[in-house]
Amino acid sequence: MSNILFIICLAFGVIFYLFFIFRKLKEDYVPEKIFAFSFLSLIGVAIGIIVSVYILAPVLPKSIVFDPKGLWFWLGIIGGTPGVILGIYKYKMRAYELIEATVLGLLFLGVWAFLTNAIFISLFLGSLIIVYFIVDMKYKSFSWYRSGKIGLAGLSVLGILFLVRSVVALINPSVISLLGKSDAIVSAIVAFVVFLSIYNLSGDI
Repeated sequence: MSNILFIICLAFGVIFYLFFIFRKLKEDYVPEKIFAFSFLSLIGVAIGIIVSVYILAPVLPKSIVFDPKGLWFWLGIIGGTPGVILGIYKYKMRAYELIEATVLGLLFLGVWAFLTNAIFISLFLGSLIIVYFIVDMKYKSFSWYRSGKIGLAGLSVLGILFLVRSVVALINPSVISLLGKSDAIVSAIVAFVVFLSIYNLSGDI
């Protein structure tokens, strides 16, 4: 029963993922391009997770600072990258626009995917969605954000996500999406890069 419920929630997550990506990009791009990159990204994420869970995690050694069970998160990100690259270079989509839409879609996908087995993660991702929409509505009024360019909402929630992951990895490294304590360093580096991107974007006129 739990597996059936998970599959149902995952199906809803995929629907929300595709819907919100399409909603964010439909005014600037044709549907064929939107769904081509979004489906490729989704398939890549799935392949990355499957490779991690069923091939790498069972054979890689676990240590005090490294837990291979958390590889699925990072391999999922790596797997989804080709779809984003396709959108940017082949379909000539603007990078920050594409990242912003993808982040929102994946947040909704994550909320549904974790709903049956890690409700606290779903609640956290749900709170990030709220932050996303607040920033998305208000970012043009921020005095420090001089450029007014799209991308702040997606980058903001990404920065928060990885910053929280870094802190949680130090406190409770056994959380299912973490690599162990080593995730604190990796997530902190990613958070720094994201916040640096926000700084650069804010003055990019």
